[in-house]
Amino acid sequence: MNPLLEKYPRQQTSSTQKPWIMAVPVVSTVHIPASDRQRLAEFSVLDDGDVLACIEGGTGHILMLDDMDGDEGEDAWRKYSPEFRTLLAAFRDKGYSYLRLDADGDVIDGWQTFD
Repeated sequence: MNPLLEKYPRQQTSSTQKPWIMAVPVVSTVHIPASDRQRLAEFSVLDDGDVLACIEGGTGHILMLDDMDGDEGEDAWRKYSPEFRTLLAAFRDKGYSYLRLDADGDVIDGWQTFD
């Protein structure tokens, strides 16, 4: 586990505990390179393993993390930078299935940032 993500609780992954409420961390886009921000801004078609949804008005993106290592997911995510994939993998390893990237999202102390 990445120690920089200590403030993010491990995601509950079992529906046997009620109520089962899914949490989606919202992380600032400053943590991904400009090339990845541009690719997300140009998002218009859902690719397997790619962006799940673009928030209306272009204010963020919801990404599916579960299939990052599958054949289709690995191919789709390969076009993004290693820094971006590392961020996604860190949240996946905390048990999260989804991550929202947003310009106004959380800035994680100690995590790499980009102009």
